Amino acid sequence: MGEVRKREIFEVLKRMPAYFKLIYGLYRDKDVPPRAKLLLALALTYNISPVDLIPDIIPLAGQFDNVHFTLKLLRRSLKACPEEVLKRHLENTNLCLDYLERDILISGQLMKGFGRAALNVSRKTAGYILAIPFKMGKAIFRLGKMIK
Repeated sequence: MGEVRKREIFEVLKRMPAYFKLIYGLYRDKDVPPRAKLLLALALTYNISPVDLIPDIIPLAGQFDNVHFTLKLLRRSLKACPEEVLKRHLENTNLCLDYLERDILISGQLMKGFGRAALNVSRKTAGYILAIPFKMGKAIFRLGKMIK
């Protein structure tokens, strides 16, 4: 699919309220198995928890890890639901499994992009940090030569 475009990101974000409506509806439905409800509760808890894989203070990456994690847990819970329950709730929210799969793919690609960017930044930062003691040692050595 290549690089994720802004339009695709906004489409995912526009569908998030419908996904949360789907999660809420499934959680309240007595026909949804307990295992699926547990996954839904985990998705909601992850969104409101201050503890994240990527902290929310990091722009975009902090929010999109929540989106990606929520959608993946939603997909797993839907697989545990009976077919008629699944159809009923998807129709009520105007969603389909194709949207969910596409949105998981887009959010995953975005997370990989954030990961590559973070890795590049950390490599450069590590290079600078490792160079400081070397440069300081070199300067001290030169200073020692001058003093003699």
